[in-house]
Amino acid sequence: MSQGEGRRHGSLLRHHDFRLAWCADAVSLTGTAVTRVALPLVAIDTLAASPFEVGVLAAMTWLPQLLLCLPAGVWVDRVRRRPTMVAADLGQALLVSLVPLAAWAGLLQLWLLYAVAATTGALSMLFGLGWAAYLPALIGRDRLVEGNSTLEATRTVVGIGGPGLGGLLVQAMTAPLALIADAASFVLSALGLARIRATEPEPLPPDRPALAQLGQGFRFLVARPIAGVFVVFFTLAAVVVTAQQALLVVFLVRSVGLSPISIGTLLAVSGVGGFIGALLTPRLSTLLGTGRAVWLAIGITFPFGLLIPLTRPGLGLASYVVGAGVLAAGIAATNIIAFSFLLTITPSDLLGRVASVARVLQNAGHVLGGLAGGALGGWLGVRHGLWVVMVALVAVAAFVTASPLRRVRDLPTYPE
Repeated sequence: MSQGEGRRHGSLLRHHDFRLAWCADAVSLTGTAVTRVALPLVAIDTLAASPFEVGVLAAMTWLPQLLLCLPAGVWVDRVRRRPTMVAADLGQALLVSLVPLAAWAGLLQLWLLYAVAATTGALSMLFGLGWAAYLPALIGRDRLVEGNSTLEATRTVVGIGGPGLGGLLVQAMTAPLALIADAASFVLSALGLARIRATEPEPLPPDRPALAQLGQGFRFLVARPIAGVFVVFFTLAAVVVTAQQALLVVFLVRSVGLSPISIGTLLAVSGVGGFIGALLTPRLSTLLGTGRAVWLAIGITFPFGLLIPLTRPGLGLASYVVGAGVLAAGIAATNIIAFSFLLTITPSDLLGRVASVARVLQNAGHVLGGLAGGALGGWLGVRHGLWVVMVALVAVAAFVTASPLRRVRDLPTYPE
């Protein structure tokens, strides 16, 4: 089915190639969600890692992305994107499988977890850059909000079921063996992408040397104030969210006293909010305008994160479900609108470089956040460290609500 044929039908799910890419993304994300539970549990349960070591593990996922993202963006703009994504999937399958093999051989050590986190993080970054540059060519710029809403809703469903599946697999198989499911998911994702029928256009020949191209994406974003607000927001939010993630599993295991399957179930239930947010975003964007919708989503939902450190055993788990659920709804809406906006205003030949600039700043936040979360947990204790992190999230929301975004009803919907 051609791109034009996909547009004539009511739903993107009738678009053959989008459906394949959508399924591949969903399968890959399911495996990644399993890893998100299993990898820190390998460190905590199998290797008795400290909170700081778990924080370093979170940071190692993002460090190579920080170092390699800008040159990777230039490279993605010079090659076909789909083969790049297939290769990234297969590479991640091979690397993740090293953890259960090392555990079986009695060779598992913390440095290996760091190495696997770093290398799979780099390949995940390459996949993400390829996907950001490939999506407009796959479905057309006029359907990006619809396409991103579908993808975000699916990612949220995976976020609901994936951690629960991860907890179940860890409980049944041990954490290292649960990573086999992740390796298999990357292989299935690669097979789905390989079946896409449409021929990807040849990338435009570079108009200047690679080194000179590095700064083009940055200059493009700096010249557009609203785009700059989103990039700063995502950078600050990355610090806070990664710090929270570095502390969260340790918090739920050691402070709240939950089992792996209970952690997976709790994460799944709270993830319903993200699914609802993804479903409502297109309608709210039409009703309120995309600018107002994202501004309100951040300003209203982010303060609910303050409920998360109040989590206690028993009925106190409701505090986590409500806080994380409402927060997830706001994050889903923000991701859909902001990501669609950045893809829409960026010319096709700059997509890889603009995405890489946004990601390198965000990845810097991830690295800092992982280290900060581990340090706060070791210094103040896990619960008090989590309080500091969630108060910082409210401060990030205040930055956005005071920005020029508050005066914009609709974000631009055309390349600049």
